[in-house]
Amino acid sequence: MDGPSYIEVHRARGLAALGDHEAAATGFRTAITALPPGYHRDRGVYLARESTAYAGASEPEQAATVGAEALSIAAATGSARIMTELTRLDTQLERWQKVPAVAEFRQTFDSLVAHQA
Repeated sequence: MDGPSYIEVHRARGLAALGDHEAAATGFRTAITALPPGYHRDRGVYLARESTAYAGASEPEQAATVGAEALSIAAATGSARIMTELTRLDTQLERWQKVPAVAEFRQTFDSLVAHQA
């Protein structure tokens, strides 16, 4: 991958590292929108990173919703990169486990991890 999407992903990662999670989530969304159709694994990784940015911004419902999209791609592709990102999300979401969207994500994540083991 090259061009604007590549630059935007690295910009978003930097923003997340600096603690600007809302801007990072927006950056990941911009990069995802610009990805060519065949980049399924990259799309999944960036969705997972977007979801962790939402969790960092204390937006658990959005984090869980976007994380579920990434989880779907992880299940279809078997991508370890996506699962690594989603493992981090699962940990971040633990404190919001009573939020319905979060509970649903975590249950689906747990069943996928158990299935892959």
